[in-house]
Amino acid sequence: MKELESEKRAKEILEQVCDELARGNGEDRAQVEELKRESTKVLEEVEKEREILQLADVLREERVRMKLSEAKYHFEEKNAAVEKLRAQLEAYMRSKMSKDENSPKSEKAKELEAFLSDKINLECAENESF
Repeated sequence: MKELESEKRAKEILEQVCDELARGNGEDRAQVEELKRESTKVLEEVEKEREILQLADVLREERVRMKLSEAKYHFEEKNAAVEKLRAQLEAYMRSKMSKDENSPKSEKAKELEAFLSDKINLECAENESF
């Protein structure tokens, strides 16, 4: 009889252990599923952030292109104004030189015209290299 009670007690203990293991196994599965959901959510967030960063890079590049285009436009506009002034100055200098062909001021005017012409041509060449 003692042996029967001992086996019965052992069987109950074994059933309790199995029940606890089954509950633990179920909890582990639930935990694994929760971790999978969290992992999927994090991956989606990382993907969204990557897309946002790519879009930000594209926008930044476009802004740089726009600024460069605008700077080029302003440079060309100013260069055209300088060329116009140069042409006006050369015309004025030619008209002055034709009036005062032999005066000492005429020599100074020729030197000034040559200097300005060289300086403007040099600056135009430097700007074109950019």
